[in-house]
Amino acid sequence: MIDIEWPEIAKILFAAKGIKSGFWRLAVKLRQAGIIAEFQEVGTGKTEHFPTSIVGIQAIALMPAQGPGPMVFDASAGTSSRKPGRKLATAPPTDKAKVPEHSVKRAVPKPSVKSSRSRA
Repeated sequence: MIDIEWPEIAKILFAAKGIKSGFWRLAVKLRQAGIIAEFQEVGTGKTEHFPTSIVGIQAIALMPAQGPGPMVFDASAGTSSRKPGRKLATAPPTDKAKVPEHSVKRAVPKPSVKSSRSRA
């Protein structure tokens, strides 16, 4: 997996569109759909229907901005609108295997497997 941070996405878009100056707000256009989904409980076969929403990214947009702000990038600097000299905090490089940020730890431990045979 390759992670691309918002400032780098802004640089790529500026280069692709030939934008060389000004403040630009980066936005994401979303598309949403609603469905009724059927969920079946494992083991019992019991089914239930729930209204469900699906959201997808339709496009990434650039909009002119009046000045620095959230998700605003300076095309002339190719970086975010942060004040000059202020650096982002970065973690030191490490050789240890990283746990993906999107992984979720289990809140409940896995159930132990027990034999269904009765002991006499």
